Amino acid sequence: GRPTTVPATNPPDTGENGTNMTTETQEWTPPMVTRPEPTAPAAGSLDAIIGAMVDARLAGLMTRDGLTATVTAIARETAEAIIREAGTVTVKIERAGETVTVPGAHHAQFPELLWRIGKRQNVMLVGPSGTGKTHEALAAAQALGRGTEIQSFSGETSGHHLYGNSTLTGEFLETPFTRATETGALYIADEFDRAPEWVQIAMNSALSNGIYSDGGGRQRTVHPDFRFIACTNTAGDGGTREFNASVMDTPVISRVARMAWGYCRALEMTLAQAHEAAGNARAVDWLRYVWLYRDALDKARIVRRTAGTREFLSGLDEVAEDKPFAFVAASRWMFGINETDLGKLNAAL
Repeated sequence: GRPTTVPATNPPDTGENGTNMTTETQEWTPPMVTRPEPTAPAAGSLDAIIGAMVDARLAGLMTRDGLTATVTAIARETAEAIIREAGTVTVKIERAGETVTVPGAHHAQFPELLWRIGKRQNVMLVGPSGTGKTHEALAAAQALGRGTEIQSFSGETSGHHLYGNSTLTGEFLETPFTRATETGALYIADEFDRAPEWVQIAMNSALSNGIYSDGGGRQRTVHPDFRFIACTNTAGDGGTREFNASVMDTPVISRVARMAWGYCRALEMTLAQAHEAAGNARAVDWLRYVWLYRDALDKARIVRRTAGTREFLSGLDEVAEDKPFAFVAASRWMFGINETDLGKLNAAL
């Protein structure tokens, strides 16, 4: 979950329309673990102050359970402090001679997404549900001053959904794709790995040749600023136990840069703390609860149940009204769980 900068082998530089992108992050290096010789800390030193705090926390804990609980709490507080200090990325863009700071907290991969769009690349964001793929694609378009068209795909998507069609009166019905290729907008194809293979082949024709025939028989030239961002749950190899998906057309995959887009815990913590500062006193504890179940669901290999960023955010209103966390979870990842999976989940907690 710790933010990363754009890899040094691909430095963010001037992209399309003269857009230059730089990122600012708080760099964090894991501490080296050493075993110093035990010495008494000097009075008033940082070690002495920390020692006094630890002694105060451990005072009177004579049982193993009590000691374990306190040490666990200290470890959790330390881990959350590290996540908080690591923070999320702050992105600045130089556009039309003006430096613009992209507002809001963003995923650690956000700077790379901006960089790739600026380098005129088509991109495929690959990750589980609820990680913010579509949201961040829209944020990237806004940051770059680009128009957007968004379209969702499924196994029922047909050619006229992509290329449009003419009515009986001769009127042509545009689609998000035809509008984007005409205007040079950023085209976001949500759940694109669910599209039938022949729809993907039709997409490849436009991506590879820069021209295509729309559903009305008119030949169109793809605008040079058109960019394609596919948001998928799989890498294109077909469905998994967790996600239904098509095997993606190889030429389409070869024309996109694939980016892994997992859950970003630094971003989630930033959002939780913002909600807590705004008055939702249980936001951070709710996030810890979501993390607990997310890890347990993964450990128990229970599929089609997600305790993701989306579930965390959607539950905040109920949490603010003092609803029990179990009540909030019951209408999300716990809804309708069978006895077998419930037993596996409890064992993993």
